[in-house]
Amino acid sequence: MPQPLQLIEQSLRLAVARGELNGMSTHISSYCTCASSLLSEMAPDDPARREGYSQVIGTLAWAELMIRAARASRVDAVQEASRMALYLETRLSEARCR
Repeated sequence: MPQPLQLIEQSLRLAVARGELNGMSTHISSYCTCASSLLSEMAPDDPARREGYSQVIGTLAWAELMIRAARASRVDAVQEASRMALYLETRLSEARCR
């Protein structure tokens, strides 16, 4: 894989690993644009091109899985906070009634 694409992939993977979801569309767009540009310059029957496409698809699939997991985790955290707030509110109301 060409060096520029490797660097952008590393940046994408780092952003995903850190959970930086706000700028994710920029990272993914940059990665896809670079990959498309570099891979389209290769001959259609070049094995490196097929390998490159496979790597790009693999990286994007990994990113999607990690982003979905991060979002699910955040939803779980919000739901847990809501349950805890309701519990505390109920306990405080009961304490006031005594």
